[in-house]
Amino acid sequence: VNSRIQAEQALARSWGFELRQSLFKDHIRKVVVPDPNPSEGTITTPDPVTPNVAPDAVALGVQTDTLIAGKQSAEAITLLWEAVDQAPYDLPVRKLLISTLIRIGANTEAVDECRRALLIWPGEETFRLAHIRCLLALGEADQAAEELQEAQVRNPDSLEILELKGNISLLRGLYQQARESFMTVLSREARPAVQASLALTVGLEGDTAEA
Repeated sequence: VNSRIQAEQALARSWGFELRQSLFKDHIRKVVVPDPNPSEGTITTPDPVTPNVAPDAVALGVQTDTLIAGKQSAEAITLLWEAVDQAPYDLPVRKLLISTLIRIGANTEAVDECRRALLIWPGEETFRLAHIRCLLALGEADQAAEELQEAQVRNPDSLEILELKGNISLLRGLYQQARESFMTVLSREARPAVQASLALTVGLEGDTAEA
């Protein structure tokens, strides 16, 4: 038990330090501790212990939506950061944090958080696919391709993975490979986003051929 608590504390400290260096560094809430008043007791008097209540992902989601709707995205991320800091192994809260980072376009922070999450939950496909999408959004096709290889080993029949494979090929300018991936996905399931990607690929492929 002690080793797990120590691991959680180390993870929370590492995560908190990284976030403080990011674009949210000016929004991290600070606790102000007043100086002790000798007339009210000694500094050795222990404080009452507050029960460690696990965060509620559903309630946090509602609060997050409200803050973002009020154009308070940084405050929403701070709220989620505090929740993850309190419970580093809470899967729903971690998913909410990552999805919210992606939602507000903080892809760099989302990539870092996906990496941390995968260290705890290496088999969680949600985090791996989110990681790949964020890398693509940042134009990091090579890193995305490396991560995709791991995803394919774990779930070779996933249409999500095949779609991402097409997106990576498209970003690399490998239009034929991209087209084949998108067409395979569409042959199994109608997806408007994939149809749009295929149309873009065909257009770019035609422009390259004409040139």
